[in-house]
Amino acid sequence: MMDKARLKKLGAADDSIGRALKTGDVNAYMEGNYNFHFLIYSAQPRRTLLQLIETCGCSSGPTCGSCMADLAPLILPTSTSS
Repeated sequence: MMDKARLKKLGAADDSIGRALKTGDVNAYMEGNYNFHFLIYSAQPRRTLLQLIETCGCSSGPTCGSCMADLAPLILPTSTSS
């Protein structure tokens, strides 16, 4: 359910993504992005669908992280990828 508390958490996650982009912190960006999207995904009532999304996210997350680390110097102002 998308209630006020979840919306507040989404706002905080979005803020953390913005800070990470401004500072070039790839790890914080990836963590914020994950948190933001899973707050949305977990709001729906179907647990089986959430499990499927988690499975896909866990298998694609490392690839996305690797790509982001490679692209960070090109797209972020000051990259701190490691």
